[in-house]
Amino acid sequence: MALHARKSAGSVQRFRAEHPDRPGVLALTGTDLSPDLVTSGVPGRVLELADRFVVLQPLAVDQLPAHLRGRARVIYQSVTLPP
Repeated sequence: MALHARKSAGSVQRFRAEHPDRPGVLALTGTDLSPDLVTSGVPGRVLELADRFVVLQPLAVDQLPAHLRGRARVIYQSVTLPP
């Protein structure tokens, strides 16, 4: 599992080359998604290598190319803040 698609691009590529049979999960973070994947410099090749994406809000899925959106899973933040 890798955090930060842009910052971890090299690691994701090495992992896939060394372990083509193992699943790779990429967590897309705020710095990847703001303002968007292209402007923030996320290499498209890294997105193609991920078997799954983890995002924290559903609008993030819309930033993925249409053919990759089915790989995304939203993990809703569920912490209740103390009063």
